[in-house]
Amino acid sequence: MVEADTPLYESNIPAPTDAELKVGEHVANLVEDGATLQMGIGSIPNVVLEKLEHHQRLGIHTEMFSDGIIPLVKLKNTANGAEMTYTLVPESEADLALGKISVNTPIAKGLL
Repeated sequence: MVEADTPLYESNIPAPTDAELKVGEHVANLVEDGATLQMGIGSIPNVVLEKLEHHQRLGIHTEMFSDGIIPLVKLKNTANGAEMTYTLVPESEADLALGKISVNTPIAKGLL
């Protein structure tokens, strides 16, 4: 661990343009359930991820998490069909009662 006093970097991605929305929708239509994706940062990857909300069993490789990934973290109990949605957060913000799990937990690491 390296301690530092500098604030963490936050990317401020602008809202997608009409062209970026069309490209993102087109790319999302090419993705099949069970696909593994490599995602980057930016408007188009966020649109693609947003349009993949109803896909299942997706794998994602990325060096940084963008906001588009967060809604895709859903777990399903295959025994009874119950679905659970969790938000991955820093350890200091984790609260299971609120559906927030730390990125450092074994289950979160398995999802990443």
